[in-house]
Formats: sequence, C-alpha cells, structure tokens
Amino acid sequence: MKGIEVLEILKLGLPGLVFLLSLLSCWLLAIEQKRPVAREAVLKTIRKYIYINAAFVALTVVTPIAESKNSGKTQEFAVKATTQAGIKKGDAAVCSGTNYAERYLLIRNPKNLGKLIQVQAKTVIPCLGDSVIKLSPEDAGQLGWNFGINSDDVVVAAAMSGTMFVM
Repeated sequence: MKGIEVLEILKLGLPGLVFLLSLLSCWLLAIEQKRPVAREAVLKTIRKYIYINAAFVALTVVTPIAESKNSGKTQEFAVKATTQAGIKKGDAAVCSGTNYAERYLLIRNPKNLGKLIQVQAKTVIPCLGDSVIKLSPEDAGQLGWNFGINSDDVVVAAAMSGTMFVM
C-alpha cells in the first residue's frame, strides 16, 4: 500500500478502517489472480475476509442513520448570551470545548417568547467557568433586547452537524 497515507485515512475512524480493509481485499484478490493457478484455500479465505468487511460496511452505514433517528429530538439548554461589537449579524462566538461549535443555533429569549433567531457558531473563544454565547448587537435586538441590555439568559437548541433549522 505504498503511496497511501494510512494514518490519515485511519483518522477518519470506522469509515477509514473499512476503506483500508476493502482496499486490502482488492489487493489480495489482484495478487491471487496473477498466479498461474488459483489456490482454492486462499480464495475461500479471501471470500470470508470480504464477508467480514461487508459487515463492517453495513455497520458504517447503519450507525449514523440510527444515531440521527435517536437524536432527532433537539435538546434545549440555557446559557448566558452577551453582545459584542465586531460580530457579524447571523454569526456567534461560543466557548471552546462546547459540542455546538461550528453548528447552527436556534436562540430563544425566554422572557419574550415570540423572539427567536438562528445564528451560526463560527468563532470559538476561550472561556473560564460558565459557557457563554456572544452575539452581534443586531441579533440581540431581534431577541427583544433594548439598548441597555448587554447580556441575558437565553435558551439554545443546536442543529445537528451539517444542518440548519428551517424557519
């Protein structure tokens, strides 16, 4: 397998491992086909290897589908939101180490139930202690914050990675 960055492929997790196993099964078959007479025992072993690899492929395909069905219900959580000049409307900054960085967030003002915005957590910031979300002043205004309000508790729901909410 020269020319292939095996460690980079394995960093992809189970899909990377399945890819390498599939590549290895093709490589084994190619080597066996170059022989003048195929060895039946080796072909049976390669066939078993391919069946096991097919099971891994099925596992790789089924696992994300099952996870998405189980996590179909969006979990809401409360967090402190503050305004910060320099953040573009529609963007947000979130604490490093949060599981909702680089995802779309639906933010609701619990004090004004009709006010709801969607932002993308594009920036990660270091935080000490409690988590915080930094919003643009324009987005805070859409939540119903007056000019005197610079921070407040909000309720947040994070979209699944790679998706956004349809409003």
